[in-house]
Amino acid sequence: MSQATILLRLQILAEHQYLNVLGACISSLIERLDNVDDAEILSYNVQLGVNEIFANIVDHAYAGQAGHWVDIVFSLHDEPRQFIIELHDSGCEFKPDCVAAPNLDDIQIRGYGLFLVEQLMEQVEYQRRPDGNHWHLAKHL
Repeated sequence: MSQATILLRLQILAEHQYLNVLGACISSLIERLDNVDDAEILSYNVQLGVNEIFANIVDHAYAGQAGHWVDIVFSLHDEPRQFIIELHDSGCEFKPDCVAAPNLDDIQIRGYGLFLVEQLMEQVEYQRRPDGNHWHLAKHL
């Protein structure tokens, strides 16, 4: 993979009320990209996926406790051409093995988030590092 061009670094308070700020940043960045097919659909899908991870950080990593932050880096790779979003928090560890895939034959109220993100993005990676949780999301352009 080629070097990334960092487009924006953002530190945002881990509260649901800032989801619209995050969405506006994504929308504005995608508007500025050249040679993107269906930019509106791309923006919607990326926003939905990133918002889901952010909401899970708020609800699960920080358990809704105020005063915590999420660091987000938006970048562009050219080989292959991808829009990359990396999220970092210092909250509780996520345990992917404990998350069951949703049963799409039965209606359930919760539990679709990570499944949805994996459908919307080409790459979804999670790592627990000594400094916290790291999410890497990639969307092909």
